[in-house]
Amino acid sequence: MLNKYIKVYDWYIIRKYLGTFVFTIAIFIVVIVVFDVSEKLDNFIKGHATVSEIIFEYYAGAVP
Repeated sequence: MLNKYIKVYDWYIIRKYLGTFVFTIAIFIVVIVVFDVSEKLDNFIKGHATVSEIIFEYYAGAVP
């Protein structure tokens, strides 16, 4: 009976850890992309890049 509760607690801790980890990575990615956009905005405007080109061609390959 004690093993069942240990497994439940383990899954709870793992879920909390992974949730926090994924949330932290997502926040870092958002911050990095915002700074990168602010640095390269002039280049995007000069090149007449559309928003879909920026998102799907540039950042889709750069973020992963």
